[in-house]
Amino acid sequence: MAVALVTLLLTACADNKPDAVDLIVGSHHIRADDERVNDGRGFNEVNPGAALVWDSWRPGVRYSVGAFENSYEDISVYAYREHDWDVGGGVRIGYGTGISTYPGGRSPSRLAVGDVVPVGGIHVSYGPVHLTLAPFVNDRTKGVLALRIRIPLGEVR
Repeated sequence: MAVALVTLLLTACADNKPDAVDLIVGSHHIRADDERVNDGRGFNEVNPGAALVWDSWRPGVRYSVGAFENSYEDISVYAYREHDWDVGGGVRIGYGTGISTYPGGRSPSRLAVGDVVPVGGIHVSYGPVHLTLAPFVNDRTKGVLALRIRIPLGEVR
């Protein structure tokens, strides 16, 4: 399922070169019940990964496709749409929605369909630094703060 999702999205974007790369750095789980996760080791808070990012023709709208090591130490792939606004001083705020895979039914949400989970959150960014707060619907954690660094690719079209 994950391979099909990524293949479909990359095929749809084949004619458009990405505008940026997001490096996914890490996370912090809010009010986590760590003893019930990863054989008592707790959630993985280091989540290396990367995503290709495309700017939309609409200002402040971007699409991304990527993969990362998730909180359960498995590889997840995702597709995401974000919308944000400049609030001054180089700060942008916004929200995003998408889908992600969590192999083996280790979903962070009761809303999962098989290995596919709806994801979303609010974010704030300053320059290349992006911090996202994503609420979860489960009994292991209330949400996650995720850190990513955006690297513009310049004029690649």
